[in-house]
Amino acid sequence: MTDAEVVEQIARQHLSPDVADRWLALCRPAIRLEELNGETVGETPAIATFGGLPRLPDDVEWPTWPGQGPLTYLGEIDLDAVARSGLDPGVRLPTTGRLLAFYFDGSVELFRDANTGEHVKTVGYFEPGSTRAGARLLHLPADDCAVRTAPLPDWGYPERRFFGRQILSTPDLEQPVLFDTFAEGEDLTAFYQTHPVNADAFREALRERNQAPWHQLGGWAMPVQGPVEFEAVWAEGIEPGDPRTNDLARAWRPVLQIDSDEDFLWGDVGTLYWMQRERGEGGLDIEFTWQCC
Repeated sequence: MTDAEVVEQIARQHLSPDVADRWLALCRPAIRLEELNGETVGETPAIATFGGLPRLPDDVEWPTWPGQGPLTYLGEIDLDAVARSGLDPGVRLPTTGRLLAFYFDGSVELFRDANTGEHVKTVGYFEPGSTRAGARLLHLPADDCAVRTAPLPDWGYPERRFFGRQILSTPDLEQPVLFDTFAEGEDLTAFYQTHPVNADAFREALRERNQAPWHQLGGWAMPVQGPVEFEAVWAEGIEPGDPRTNDLARAWRPVLQIDSDEDFLWGDVGTLYWMQRERGEGGLDIEFTWQCC
């Protein structure tokens, strides 16, 4: 069975026909990134590489957070390979080139200034300006470029390659779209406590169909601490709890999700998220957040 078929089966086992139909209409296609191993190498083309060193054009500098330090290279998405695969990320992406992810992960002096020992800033919506300075998602051409030496010796992560698998991503229980679709006059607390789309058994069945790590391209994010789109809004200066948050969050769509795994560890087994928001004349805003337990 495809993942979409599994999701539909779970929905129809736990929800009434009408509720299942409406809930399934809210789901989004996404591409799950799974590591190539001895069984899959040579049979499935890679669409992503995590770790190693980046290939950067001569005119592109290694991303740095001014006043804090260089960002760590995490990996790249091969957009040409994604297009050839026929997989649907459920979000508008360029069809050529590469997406390169960088993040200020604290691996330089463990978030301490090398000279003073003082704590430097961490990346988060709570630190004004940090989410765009301390994390980058670069769209670069697919042209062959020289591998760039890291700013520090023995710095970075082991290189691994990933293939894509089509999945159907599902909205988290705190997504405003669920309340809009199903609340029908209930207050927010009653909706979360009583509606079948929020039932523990239903949510657990959805989560168990795919095992961690949840590396993903597009779709709905797999949040650790509530909708990541809210944090994109808060990063722009809107305070948590502001009633405008729900409406503003609808404009943001997850692009890339990098989970903790055997090589990556983000805080207490957390996850990194890049999102985009479309603006006039085909432009995009990129925002970042991360969450952990």
